[in-house]
Amino acid sequence: KAGYSVAMYNFGQPRVGDKNFAAFATSKLSTSRVTHDKDIVPHIPVTAGMDFYHACFEVFENASGSVHTCSSSKDGTYCEDSTCADQYQLAQTTVDDHLTYLGMSVSCAAVSV
Repeated sequence: KAGYSVAMYNFGQPRVGDKNFAAFATSKLSTSRVTHDKDIVPHIPVTAGMDFYHACFEVFENASGSVHTCSSSKDGTYCEDSTCADQYQLAQTTVDDHLTYLGMSVSCAAVSV
């Protein structure tokens, strides 16, 4: 709606659209996509043969907990930055890095009421 400013922060987001979607989301939303080192989730679905990409911007947390902003693409519309999470091949990733973000343990657990 006109007049509203929307900002989105997410942690360990998978790729959700093609280059056109990534460009649209980048142009319309203020997005910060936090990734943690070798987290497998931001690497799926793969780009090769499936044409899935991330919208900008990426905030990368490395193995030692250092954080920096990175987003790189030739035209600035999608962000698969080879200096951040995209430096790792899918085979190098792990679900373990999806379970900790910014020093906080993340879990999904069923709770009985």
